[in-house]
Formats: sequence, structure tokens, C-alpha cells
Amino acid sequence: MIRIYSHRTKHGWKSGHELAAIAPCVSQKGWITDNWIEFMQKLPDSDKYFVFENWREHIPISEAGFYLCHHGWSTSILGRWDLLTMEPRVRDQINGGELTLLVVFVMEAFDTEMSISQWQDRFCSDLTAVGITRNASVRVLLGTYTPYLLQHRDERVSWHYYPFFEAALLADIKTNWQGELPVPNVSDGTYRFHHMIKATRPHRHLMAMMLEWRDLTPLGYCSWPASKKTYVDFEGEDNPYWNGIRYYAKLHQWMTGRRILTHKYHDSDHTDNLWQGCASIYRQSRLEIIGETHHIIGDGIFITEKTFRAMFFGKPFVLYGCRDSLKFLQKMGYETFSSVWPETYDALACPMENLHTVFDLCSSLVKPKPGNADLLDDPLLTEIGRHNQKTFLDRKHSKNIAELLLTYVGS
Repeated sequence: MIRIYSHRTKHGWKSGHELAAIAPCVSQKGWITDNWIEFMQKLPDSDKYFVFENWREHIPISEAGFYLCHHGWSTSILGRWDLLTMEPRVRDQINGGELTLLVVFVMEAFDTEMSISQWQDRFCSDLTAVGITRNASVRVLLGTYTPYLLQHRDERVSWHYYPFFEAALLADIKTNWQGELPVPNVSDGTYRFHHMIKATRPHRHLMAMMLEWRDLTPLGYCSWPASKKTYVDFEGEDNPYWNGIRYYAKLHQWMTGRRILTHKYHDSDHTDNLWQGCASIYRQSRLEIIGETHHIIGDGIFITEKTFRAMFFGKPFVLYGCRDSLKFLQKMGYETFSSVWPETYDALACPMENLHTVFDLCSSLVKPKPGNADLLDDPLLTEIGRHNQKTFLDRKHSKNIAELLLTYVGS
């Protein structure tokens, strides 16, 4: 049995709520500790592995466990509130071995190795400031990933990449959905494809430019986030994709000095980010081109709501993200589309090769050559979509979350 302790107060579990009660003008950011506990308590058979208890002053070694601490944006006092206000009695139990500090939901946007190192250094400085000294006394579950995160060395801390949490929480959308569930793979044919860009990232920029290069954008719905700059430049040796682009001479020639003009795209104004807000887009389109959050993270895999939203709508999709993403979805019980079109792109180690292969596949699907079968009419797509929607609503991936926790927390 894994015991997880936390303070319980009239404002909720000790988390950012405490600061919000003091300064109500401060808006809550991200997933907070309450969400995490609520989710864990709903996991199938979770009572066999985890028990949540109110923290108490006298915890015998036989009941040793984890003290739950929320941590968010390191530059904000709200994100660091749990750690910086830790009671001396809790600190003494961590140093004495009765408790291990369990830090969940570290969510940061890292642009460089330096920013990652600075954040981790600051976190460890906060540990020192509150007086935590015991080695192997802190476990951090990271809500984002880059290879550098796991290379930081502090004898007190072990860092763990904890994927899929956001996506698993969003499985609860079924309880909030208004109206009937979407019918899998239904389209009125307005768009051959849709490509909803939630945030501007290099691999998404490239895909948008490649779609424009082949003049495919008139066939689809391509969103662009509101309040972003109006163009994207791809020149410069500091761009991680630039050398890869130059291997494709025609694309390189076309792309050199070119800018994506947002007037060719739909300005989403964030409506595409909402589950119900994007329902009409799903009804109008035949295929989703999913640009996941991360594309170059070594052997890491990062699956978010962008992929699971397609599962909920039962929509056929092509996914460009981390290598072996489709393979992992299959392990989770989902079906992909190798029985209808090739999915060799999923195993490619070179990011630019992966992206180019995805693009060629998308081109053949949304603009098939004369005489070729229209694969988007294949009845198998509806069967696969129906299976994926049922799998998503059965929340089979929740068990995967529990297994990850057992690996990182219960080990």
C-alpha cells in the first residue's frame, strides 16, 4: 500500500488554493493538487495501490509514505507556494525518513538547456531554503519533457517524466459533454482535412508551409492561434530543422525567405482548443492532421489531448509527434490506420524525414492522383473510429497512468 499524505484545509488540499484565499485576484493556473487527487481516487482499483490520508504529526516508519506537494511555474509565488510554506514538522519527517516529498505537476516551457538548468537549480535552492537535506528524499513528476531534465544532479532529487496526465484528465470530458456523443467518422465533406495548430512550434510551422507548398490548404481547415506573430521565418543555422530542410532541394528552394501569411489560415481565437468549440470542425472534415506538442525529444513519448480528442470524435488521423507514438497508442488498446494506409513514418528516427513522410502521406490522402482509390472512403475507417471512441470512453488509459505511478512512486 502506498500512502500519500497531504494537509486538508477549509480551502481544499494545501495547494495554490491557500494563496488564492489570501489574494483572490490571483488566477489559478494549470492543474492543481485537487485535480490530481480527485483523478487518482477515481482510478480503477486505485484503492489497492494508493491511499490518501491527512498529514499527521506522528507517522511511524511502518506507515511511511509520501507528502504531496504541488509545484507549478517556478517564476510565480503561486507555483512555489506549497514548497515555500512547508511546515518545519513536515520537513523534519522528510529528513527523518518518515516521508518522501512527492512533487507533482511541474509545468514549465523550456526553450534552452540554460533555462532548464536554471529552473532546476532554483527548485533545489528552494529545497535548501526550507531545510531539506536527506539524500533520495524528493521525487519530482515532470509534466513536460526534454532530455536535459533527467540529467540534473542533486543527491536529494530524482526526476521522472510523467506523461499522459493531461490527456487522462480530459477523458472526463464524457461527463461534461452536452448532447449526444459524436458519430464516428462523420463528415459533411466541407474539408478534406483539418489541422488545428494550438500553439506555434517549429514542426507545426513546417507542416503548414509544406501544405501551402503543395497548394493543399484550400482543401482543408488550417487554424492559427490568435495573438501570434503574423509570419514564420525558417532561415538561420540556429533553427534545429534547417539542415534537414536543405536535404529536400525543391522544398528548400521554395521555403527560402518565405513567410506563412496568416490570412491563408483560420484565426482560431482559441475556439479550436475547446472540446465543444471544435465539434463543427470535426463534423466538416474527413481527416485530422495532428501536430503533437513535442517532436524531437529523443526516446520520449508525449501524448496529449490533441490526440485523444480525435479518439473521442472517432476521427481518422495522421499523427506527427514523437517517434513510436502510434506504437504506444496501440499498446494502450487503440487502433491506428496501417490497414488502410502506410504508417512507416512512426518509426523514423530523423525528425525531418518523419515530417516529410507524414506530409507525403497527407498529400496522397487529401489529393489522390487520378485513378487512385480515395482511401478516406474506406469503410474500415469508421470501424476503427468506433473502436477508438469506445476505448477512450472506457478510459483504459487510466490504468496506464496508475502503472506509471507505481513505477515512479511505488518503486
